[in-house]
Amino acid sequence: MSRTGPTQLVTIGRVLDGGSLLDSGTMTEITEGSRPANGDPHGRGVHADSARVARLSWSRLKSVAIASLIAVTLSFHPDVAFGQGSTTATADLLLPGDEAVIVTRALAGEDILLGPGTFLFEAGWRSHISHAVRGAGREATLLVFEAPADQERAAIVWDGPELLAITDLSIQWTVDSGVTVGVLALSGQVNLQDVLIRGSASPVSEGSEVGVAYTGDSTGHIVGTRLESFGNSAVSLLELARVQVEQSELEDNQGVGLRVGGNAVAIVTECSISHNGEGIIAEGEAWFTVLTSRIASNTGTGVLGQEDSSGLITDSVIEDNGRTALAGQDSFWLTVVRSTIRRNLSGLATFGANPTAKYAILGNTFEGNVGHAATSSTLASIAVVGNTFVDNGLDTGAAALVFSVASRGSAVDNVIQGNGGTGILCLERSVAPLLENVLAFNGEYGIHRGDGSRCREYGSEFEGNAKGDMEVWRAE
Repeated sequence: MSRTGPTQLVTIGRVLDGGSLLDSGTMTEITEGSRPANGDPHGRGVHADSARVARLSWSRLKSVAIASLIAVTLSFHPDVAFGQGSTTATADLLLPGDEAVIVTRALAGEDILLGPGTFLFEAGWRSHISHAVRGAGREATLLVFEAPADQERAAIVWDGPELLAITDLSIQWTVDSGVTVGVLALSGQVNLQDVLIRGSASPVSEGSEVGVAYTGDSTGHIVGTRLESFGNSAVSLLELARVQVEQSELEDNQGVGLRVGGNAVAIVTECSISHNGEGIIAEGEAWFTVLTSRIASNTGTGVLGQEDSSGLITDSVIEDNGRTALAGQDSFWLTVVRSTIRRNLSGLATFGANPTAKYAILGNTFEGNVGHAATSSTLASIAVVGNTFVDNGLDTGAAALVFSVASRGSAVDNVIQGNGGTGILCLERSVAPLLENVLAFNGEYGIHRGDGSRCREYGSEFEGNAKGDMEVWRAE
């Protein structure tokens, strides 16, 4: 997927009217051309033009964030019809012992209605004619597979042009079955509603099992579903797949909760992605949107973006992850809006980036993270606007917001107070306007700039920082 398409919408900095806070030309104009004429070496005076730019840019950022969210939701919502026609309502009720009939009907495209009990299948099945499979509830109806459908090593394989709908049941397989994927969509649409899929947790398959995999040009809608005990990933999207995951639990997996690669698109709404090895991993040119969800208590990172992938996270909570809450490398683009990032090893970290990596961090709360709340890597661009940074680095003395060596960005209208280290740390050759921030009661300086840093401060408020409001250190 080209970044001139819908992904551009979720990268706020690219669409600002009249100049971007992420644009190096604009930053040079603000930091150099609008420098106060009062002779202050720290550039602490308030310049009218730079203050106006800050206010206008923040207004535009908020407007574009809302427009982006609407555009993403409308443009990429897959068809969510569940194919529950009259056939399902009038189908014969099948019970344990009718496994051969179930497979025959699936292959013939007939809807299947299952009663309570455990259904044991000698092998899975591969079908391509639209049908629905409905159980009596995921606590009542259990499908267990002793072998995969075919060489795809999946229990249920769908390669039809239309729809497979699975509802109100659980899917498992035996430890020695050879199954590595619960449900595999190769094309068409696969919808899951109120389903439980549990991996075998087999030492033989450790690291390889996937709950639901979408590939090719398949689409899907996963609703009210729980996926657990998978060594690779609970949900995997590759190639051109487009899937919405809603009100579901991707939890207690040894691997990744959600993996998105290729040119796939994932929209996650009101979900819990918790207690996994990693929360979300995006690769290739994939992109994801996370809305009103919780990404928590994962052993590793909450979200990791790599290569040319992109993401939007809004109104969500990312907390208690064992490593970084939000991590990006390569050319990853990320926008985070109105979310809470708290009690992680660190909040946001970009690393191994290049000049095409861009981050827009808008109106969030960073609270109680062990290390830095937000760090931009060399060459990456980051706009940090309207956030609150509080109680970060209390035990480590880490700075709240760090512009690393040669990074580019801006910090506008943030409240940075009560953190264990410096409020804003600007390392050598970093370039960033620091406009109208509040820096108060931090454990070291309000702002600490390295020798050669081109970060300039305009119109900020300082109070009670332990070592002083601003400091510049110079190489010996």
